[in-house]
Amino acid sequence: MNGSSEPGFDFLYVQSSTDAITWTDQDIFIGTTVFSRISGTTFGSWLNAVVDLGSYDGNGTVYIRFRFTSDDSVVDDGWYIDDV
Repeated sequence: MNGSSEPGFDFLYVQSSTDAITWTDQDIFIGTTVFSRISGTTFGSWLNAVVDLGSYDGNGTVYIRFRFTSDDSVVDDGWYIDDV
């Protein structure tokens, strides 16, 4: 992942679901730091982000989505996601 957003106002969430109706926020691990959501960070280069979905083992289909919330007061790049 790479990108930037307005600190405290724009947020990137990684969410999961088994029914595509009810969604659960997942922790995002970047190195040894754990985020419940990403906001206001400009990495400047691509970083590996990990989401542990081990709790879904044996549950069949798991849906993943990336949810970005934003306001219109500051314009930044947003987020780039690759190699899911």
